[in-house]
Amino acid sequence: MSRDFPDETWDPLVLLEPECYQQILHDRKKNSNLNQEKTELNQSIFLKTDCVNEASGSSYIEIGNAKILCSVYGPREIPRRDDYDFKVANLNCEFRFASFSCFMQRKGTLSQRDQTLDEKNISSIIEEALKPSILLHKYPKSQIDMYILCIQNDIDSKNIICAGVIAASMALANASIELYDLVSSYTYSPINLTVSYMPQLNQVTSIFFSNESNGAFISTDLFKSHIKESIENCRKVYSFMRHILLNSNFYENLKNGLDEDIEKSNIS
Repeated sequence: MSRDFPDETWDPLVLLEPECYQQILHDRKKNSNLNQEKTELNQSIFLKTDCVNEASGSSYIEIGNAKILCSVYGPREIPRRDDYDFKVANLNCEFRFASFSCFMQRKGTLSQRDQTLDEKNISSIIEEALKPSILLHKYPKSQIDMYILCIQNDIDSKNIICAGVIAASMALANASIELYDLVSSYTYSPINLTVSYMPQLNQVTSIFFSNESNGAFISTDLFKSHIKESIENCRKVYSFMRHILLNSNFYENLKNGLDEDIEKSNIS
């Protein structure tokens, strides 16, 4: 039996008048600024592994307004022999935005060229942050492929790189690929500073700084203090990542416990 499906979907905000749309964006930014301090200190994170059955390892993360799914395939044979590296494995990272991930894409105001450039830049940043953590010399003549899909990226979200690094590191561990350490990451939103860090080795793998939003300059001492603060938050994220890996049924057990409490309350 055949069904007729719509050719494309539209976000409800597209149907609003321009004045209403601008008011909604203004309210979002206003609420974000009012709760900025709370968001920086108490940002909620949802993290789960084993999300894609066909992949060697996978993970899903929600942090702030960013939602990302990562799948890892490999180590596997390199299709072309010209790409062989007899000493280390090849690491490939491919980052993509879903067609419905952000409002500008749903409205059609983001050009394909700008989106492609953003995807390539983010792919290279995540790959650079993760390479130091992988024992690539253990897998010669092979390649490891990471596919990262951004499911949601609202207009006020600055956690894309941070979420991508965490999800990719968790997926690599879930794929049983040998690592020196997990890579945790944290984004200091006011200046869009993202620090990736391996706590067990006390090593920073990547620092990404983009201050295009306000164009202000900061002193060297202030910049260093923000990096130190980000590293401390990376340690907190790292402990949560380890807990999820060691307790793969964490959310299932939590749900079962809540269901039991509800049943007991209903009985009483």
